[in-house]
Amino acid sequence: MSRVYPFDDAATARAVIDDDGTLVEWNEGARRLLGHPPESVVGHPAARLLAGESLPEAPLGTRRHGTLELRHRDGRTVPVWLLAHRRPPGDGHGADWLVVSPLTGDRPHALDDDTLTGASLIQSPCAVALYDDQLRLRRINPAMADFIGLPEERVRGLRISELGGQRPAEDLERGMLQVLSTGLPLDMENTGNVGGDDRITAWLTRMAPITDAGAGWSACAWPRTTSPTTTGPASGCSWSTRRARGSAPR
Repeated sequence: MSRVYPFDDAATARAVIDDDGTLVEWNEGARRLLGHPPESVVGHPAARLLAGESLPEAPLGTRRHGTLELRHRDGRTVPVWLLAHRRPPGDGHGADWLVVSPLTGDRPHALDDDTLTGASLIQSPCAVALYDDQLRLRRINPAMADFIGLPEERVRGLRISELGGQRPAEDLERGMLQVLSTGLPLDMENTGNVGGDDRITAWLTRMAPITDAGAGWSACAWPRTTSPTTTGPASGCSWSTRRARGSAPR
């Protein structure tokens, strides 16, 4: 995960599972969700947290999502929607799975179209997403839901690094933090997997600040370019909020 994120990251339950099924990371959000402190689960098989008697089918591809019945520390069963990203070896670790779930009580509420500077954002043919000033997803339009392959109600409250799960998404989060801090536009070129597709795609992310009713908003446009492994060009836009100039974290 991005090490530059300056806000409370416990609004997401997050764990990392290595290739042999052992839990190697467990954050405060995961403890809030299931009650288990890190010392009781890290280093142990992740399967111990399953409430069912059998393991789910081994995941294929770079991304999986669905609901599992998990065991809370107090013994009750908790149905949890999980988003899992397959991550290649890097930064001193082997291949592993990043598993995240936005905590329902901590997720930002969806915003009205008026708050989004008009319905044009949501009705735009561009893929549009709105993030708040802690870089957590607030709203996506149908085009963005198609682009990422996930519905808004499942991903609201996630950071872009949790939604993407791999290095390009972490780079985008650093760029969004820069826009949040400076209020200046930023373009970033990226390559990676999009929407759970195993193929590598190249695209441009364009971030630019806008304002609304005294609050700062930062916009990111994602025109997706054609790469040798894609079947054709596509385009999209993403939006991120920022605080008023002078109140952003440094």
